[in-house]
Amino acid sequence: RLRLNLSKMDNVALFFGFIREYKGLDLLLDAFEICLKENRPLKLLVAGAAHPPELESHYRKRIDQIPANDSIVFHAGFIPSEKVAAYFAACDVVILPYKEIDHSGIVHLAYSFGRPLIATNVGDFSEVIEDGKSGYLLRENSSACLSETLLEAFSNITRLEDMGNYARKLSETRYSWTDIAYQMRGLYEA
Repeated sequence: RLRLNLSKMDNVALFFGFIREYKGLDLLLDAFEICLKENRPLKLLVAGAAHPPELESHYRKRIDQIPANDSIVFHAGFIPSEKVAAYFAACDVVILPYKEIDHSGIVHLAYSFGRPLIATNVGDFSEVIEDGKSGYLLRENSSACLSETLLEAFSNITRLEDMGNYARKLSETRYSWTDIAYQMRGLYEA
């Protein structure tokens, strides 16, 4: 957290990866603005390159409109692999407010760092995110629902840590290369 200028006392949510319109950063910013009204020590860490590049200025303008926007840390640009770990180590939860997706590798990246997720219920998220165990799946894709879920997640840090530990266990077992190889072998043998 020191490398990213974050306090140990902050509750940090991470939005990580290429910033594209379908990934719902607008939904997250609206939700985060609602959360900030609760006067909790929340920080939103946004890290990634915008595609198309014009999206960066769009989101920067939106962030500037949010009161207490110093609670949002925006690291625009490509994050090299040697710096990825710092972002996941610094956060408490990873947010995937996607409007549509088939699959996201961010799920497994978060799990490998022992971080739970808060995600919209799109694509295969309901298959890989165990609601209430490895993270939270939103019951509806709205900023109101996302803000409620964020506040709920940070109301019990111990539960959030337990979810992260369970996520790491999933990464080391069900989603490990060894387990995947056994599943593939069984498929070919069948």
